[in-house]
Amino acid sequence: MVTEFATLEALNEIDDAFDSGDMATAKDKLMVLKDKYQTMCDEFDKWAEEESKRQYELDFVDPSKTVTDCV
Repeated sequence: MVTEFATLEALNEIDDAFDSGDMATAKDKLMVLKDKYQTMCDEFDKWAEEESKRQYELDFVDPSKTVTDCV
């Protein structure tokens, strides 16, 4: 939720910059916001790839970690 509040604050600052005609500030703030979200997406992609590899290893590579259904 903190991220959303920070994003709303940044968007309000960008809106104010547009209203005052300060396009340089508006662009700078937009680029900062874009970079922030790009970093978050990149980190998530990296985490998801690592989790996928870990799950693959558990499911297919290491038979000692395979769950078997024994009755």
